Amino acid sequence: MSLILRHFFCKSPPKTSAKPGRGLLSCPILLILICLFPLSLFSTEPAEIFPATTTTTTVESYRWARRPLLIFAERTEQSQIQRALLKKHTAALAERDVVVLIDADPANQTALRQKYQPKGFEVLLLGKDGLIKTRQSTPVTAEELFRVIDAMPMRAREMKPKEPSS
Repeated sequence: MSLILRHFFCKSPPKTSAKPGRGLLSCPILLILICLFPLSLFSTEPAEIFPATTTTTTVESYRWARRPLLIFAERTEQSQIQRALLKKHTAALAERDVVVLIDADPANQTALRQKYQPKGFEVLLLGKDGLIKTRQSTPVTAEELFRVIDAMPMRAREMKPKEPSS
């Protein structure tokens, strides 16, 4: 296998007899690919779908561009359950311009908690206009979320095929 990879990624033809001290270091591109491949196994969710939230995170920067899904949890386990329900659907979330913001520390009065005043576990979907479209106190499946989003007038316009301009 390594001979095949070396053939495609190295300038020199593959050698069948290994010389001591050369090995993978003789082909820097192959070495880089081998080092980076394991990293791709762990990056299963795009950062733009599940960005890190801080105490100062707000939804203002997403207005008219994204649909924020706010997850407020009393415990980390609650947010992990909701995240697991969505994690398998990152492509569909990205297609619908959803950004998931998780706040799992009620003791920390974040800007999001101060603005939306959640009572226990809550999931809020905001439209691109910044208004609350749905508010639920139980975990939401991706399918439920997509039904709500796909019924929005703005989403209907986004799904229409664009007519070529003449």
